[in-house]
Amino acid sequence: AGDPTPEVSAEAVLVADVQSGEKYLNTSSFKRWPIASLTKLMTAVVVFEKMDLDANIIIDAMDLADGDTPGFSTGESYKTRDLLRVMLVASKNTAANALAREFDYDKFLARMNEKAKEWGMNDSNFSDPSGLSVANQSTADDLLKLVRGISMERPEIWKITGNAKVLAREVNSGKYHPFESTNQFVSRKDFYGGKTGYTPESDGNLISLFLYGKRTPVIIVLGSVDRFGDTEKIFNWFSNDFKSSN
Repeated sequence: AGDPTPEVSAEAVLVADVQSGEKYLNTSSFKRWPIASLTKLMTAVVVFEKMDLDANIIIDAMDLADGDTPGFSTGESYKTRDLLRVMLVASKNTAANALAREFDYDKFLARMNEKAKEWGMNDSNFSDPSGLSVANQSTADDLLKLVRGISMERPEIWKITGNAKVLAREVNSGKYHPFESTNQFVSRKDFYGGKTGYTPESDGNLISLFLYGKRTPVIIVLGSVDRFGDTEKIFNWFSNDFKSSN
């Protein structure tokens, strides 16, 4: 329809078709930016590749992250799959730390960066599994490669991120602990999956995949002061200007 693109606060924006990679909107998508908890998507990829999802992991004091409340306590034990789900849905840094430590922290990080190179993410760097470090950086262009890689190889990750809440069973007590999603879009029927990210250095980051006809567009915003509002504006512009195709 040729409508003007919406004004948003994000430092970088990318709208693309997940299946084909075709880009519909591209604003500073080459710009390197701290990605915060978007990091956890690659953490999840490595967990699926390398770890036994039914193994028990005991939370260590070194795993605990400041501000992770409600969260975990030292000595608690959880299945790998539960920590993975909590990490993706509630974005808990402690869960990410425990997963990487259990495997071997340095080898886990090495695999994250190796996988990034395999997917052509040459402007990306992972320095920790949670995204707290400002050294965890990427570009919207590279994050599209991450999105497409997950969609082709590990689509179950998107299914997990579509949950509004997950329950994690503490093995020793048998008690189930609820963890709420950080994503406001989980209540939308057309939401397919995605991931939130925020640190003071990065501001708001958001990857959102939507169902649109028979296609799956992805909207990536980095450095936004209103990541959900910006994404909503962009999606409305996209749905007004681009007809759904087979």
